[in-house]
Amino acid sequence: MSTKSHGVITTLAEVMEFMAPYAGGSIPATNDIEYANWRRWIQLGQQDAANRGFWRRLLIPTTITITKDEDTISLPDNFHKINGLYLLEVNGEDWAQPNNKAGQRLYVYLDPDTATWKCKFLDFTPTETVDDAVLWYFYNPPLPMGENDPIYLDGEMIGFYALKEYFRKARQPGSQDDARIEYENRLQELLALEVLPSRQELASWGNYYRHLGQGASERQFYTGRGRSRT
Repeated sequence: MSTKSHGVITTLAEVMEFMAPYAGGSIPATNDIEYANWRRWIQLGQQDAANRGFWRRLLIPTTITITKDEDTISLPDNFHKINGLYLLEVNGEDWAQPNNKAGQRLYVYLDPDTATWKCKFLDFTPTETVDDAVLWYFYNPPLPMGENDPIYLDGEMIGFYALKEYFRKARQPGSQDDARIEYENRLQELLALEVLPSRQELASWGNYYRHLGQGASERQFYTGRGRSRT
C-alpha cells in the first residue's frame, strides 16, 4: 500500500507496493523478468479500465487547424475511442453538436491505410482556414514505464488487475478469481461515480426519508422490496 499519508496510489511504484504483500512479499528486482511482467500487467490494467469507461477522467482539450477545401482532419495520436470526439468548436460554433447552426455533421473513422483516427466533414467542406479550432476528446492515457510515472486511474483497482494476472501465471485459480472480482467490483463502483449524483442521493437516506415524511414501515416497504412509488 502507498506510504503517503492520504493513502492514494498514484504511481507505478506505489501499485507495486500494493501488490507485494499478496505476491511473494516483495517487489521483484528491476532487472528481473518478473518485474517486467508486473509492469506489463499494470499497463494492461490501466488500458482495460480506460477502454471500458472513465469518460470524464480521460477528456482533454487541444487546438487544431481546419484547412480550407479539405474535408478531413487527422485526430491526435492519443485519440481513444470511436465515439471519442466530444466537442469541435469552430468560430464559436460546436460542429459536434447535433443540429448545429453551421449545418455541419462529423464522422469519426479509423483510416485503413495509416491506422490513424480521422474526422470527416459530411455536410460541407470548410470554406476558410481556422487555426484555433478547439477540440475536446477522450484520450488514451500513456503507459507507465518508470517507477515515478503516474497511474491515471484508480491505483488499487489497477493493482487488483495486475494481481489477477500474477495469480493466473502462478496457477492459483482461486486467488485469480478473487483478484478478478475485486478488480471488477472497483471498476463498477468507480464508473458509477463518473455520473454526479443528485443532491438527494448525496444526503443521508435517513434525512431524505424524513424530508419525504415517510414513516418507518413505509420506508422499509419501498427500500426493502425495491419498489418505486407511483
